[in-house]
Amino acid sequence: MKKALSIILVLALACSLFGGAALAAASDYVLTGGSVTVDGTEDKTVEVAFTSVKGGTYYSFSGNWSLKETQDSSYLTLTALSKPKGATENSTETGRTQWTDMSFSDGLTVAANGAIWTATYTVDKNTPSGTYTVSLNVDGITGGSAGFNAETDAQGLKTATITVTNPTDPDPDPTPDPNANGYTVTVKADKTTVATGGTVLISLDVANSVSTVTEFYVIDLVLTYENANFTYDASNSTLPSGLTATASGGELTIQRYGSAIALQDGAEFKLAFTADSAAENCEFKVTKAQIDTANNANQDAPEASVSGTPKVTVSQTYTVTFKGGSGTTGTAPTLTSGNTVADGSTITLPNNTFKKEGWTFSKWSDGKNEYDEGDEYTVTGDVTFTAQWSKNYTVAFEGGTGATGNPPELTGGNTVADGTEIRLPNNTFSKDGYTFSKWSDGQNEYGEGAKYTVTGDVTFTAQWTENTPDPKVTVETNANYCDGYTLIKATIENADGNVPTYKGEAMFKVKNVTGESIYDENAYYYVEKTADYDAGLVSYAKKSVETITKDGDANQTGRVDINDAQFIYNLYNGVSVTYNMSVEQLLASDVNGDGKVGTDDCAAAIDKIQ
Repeated sequence: MKKALSIILVLALACSLFGGAALAAASDYVLTGGSVTVDGTEDKTVEVAFTSVKGGTYYSFSGNWSLKETQDSSYLTLTALSKPKGATENSTETGRTQWTDMSFSDGLTVAANGAIWTATYTVDKNTPSGTYTVSLNVDGITGGSAGFNAETDAQGLKTATITVTNPTDPDPDPTPDPNANGYTVTVKADKTTVATGGTVLISLDVANSVSTVTEFYVIDLVLTYENANFTYDASNSTLPSGLTATASGGELTIQRYGSAIALQDGAEFKLAFTADSAAENCEFKVTKAQIDTANNANQDAPEASVSGTPKVTVSQTYTVTFKGGSGTTGTAPTLTSGNTVADGSTITLPNNTFKKEGWTFSKWSDGKNEYDEGDEYTVTGDVTFTAQWSKNYTVAFEGGTGATGNPPELTGGNTVADGTEIRLPNNTFSKDGYTFSKWSDGQNEYGEGAKYTVTGDVTFTAQWTENTPDPKVTVETNANYCDGYTLIKATIENADGNVPTYKGEAMFKVKNVTGESIYDENAYYYVEKTADYDAGLVSYAKKSVETITKDGDANQTGRVDINDAQFIYNLYNGVSVTYNMSVEQLLASDVNGDGKVGTDDCAAAIDKIQ
């Protein structure tokens, strides 16, 4: 008998689950809620019942209770379910209940409007006043007032409301502070490119478009950044007093409430981030910025207006190293911006700071090329510059025998590096009776100011030229040369190419052809009218000299004849003639070379006629 009843019960439940014929009206079953009061001191509970309007005996039922209210909140929590004897499932974690009367005869008897099934919900102590909806989705029930039947009308979703009263609720319809919507946040970066290991400062300038608003009380701000490329550096960041920032997973959160923070000229946040790895266009973006006044605390904080999403490129960095090389001392130089530089940076090679005894710095070498101090260099990888050195040599200056004075100094000193090009200085020595001419290194001579490349120790000795005295002219005169004429004789010492002159003209040499003569062939002669002679007109100059040969050709025609005797006679006797007598003719008229013109010179001329 029990086995038959069991089979019937299972079949009835199956019919209720899979759509058996409806035997009762839907209004026969209702889900009834309740009410509760909370005041913030403790949580409260409220019971919700699935009731039968007509009552009856039930042999099975199953369904799913909601775990919380159906609204988008979480104030109510399913914490208890009635548990009929023999229930195979009854869980507040899933909301599922399933029960079958295994006695096959007793069932669950419920009076009219009695509860078949109940659920208990716990209401949070801070739940705002209002109505909240819970539900029960019935998927099967057997029994009731009509006997052992599947109550398909009871199936489906049932709902009930729970009324909550909270006397501590704030004003349900607050008046918003109009100034709360005027806050702005401007986001900026202090640079667009930063090297790995470097720092970028992200500034958040908080202001309010309403000029009378000078403070804020509440801030809830989130700044996102590339966590793989940057690390937040709290120690080098600056925030308004009382604010802190928390970094996690690429989000920097700043939350604060309480007393006022002055906007001043813009509440400034300086957030420092250290660049960790190279990447392009890393974005810093404010994704949340709720800022509010104290008067607006009775409602949700508004979103501030945000402008600016800076992007920063992290470039690869390299190390620039300087070494002195073997045998050097001193500290390595440092670049102006530090020796860690970004890929592609152009640096200026610094002045050498190392020392090497007996050597002079010449160049920087990167192992491939050499560079001068001050040269520009583009860094594309780690690089080491090693100082290059030139051997020092001494440049000495000596005056030579008989010289006095101090040796000259080169502009940069007389110790110079191998290969240095110098300019030989002006002579500072002196030597009586001599004039400086050249510098000599023992092989070649060089003038003052000449260029010279030093390849070893070298001594330059002054070269001298003996001074030549000024020419000296000695003059003798013979006023008895002939009527109205004076014979002028001049000799010269220290001639140096000069000859005696009279009135600016070169005096003449005389060549004797007679056996005896007063004329010195090393002297110079001139004939001037006695009345015109002026010793002050005797001088010297570099001029060519003409020689007068005393061969009887007194008139200097090139041939000796009788007229030469007449020419001499005219000169001797002071005969007035129509022609001018030249100095050459006057000198040639003393044919016998006795220092005066007379009739004996006429006879001498006739003797030379061929």
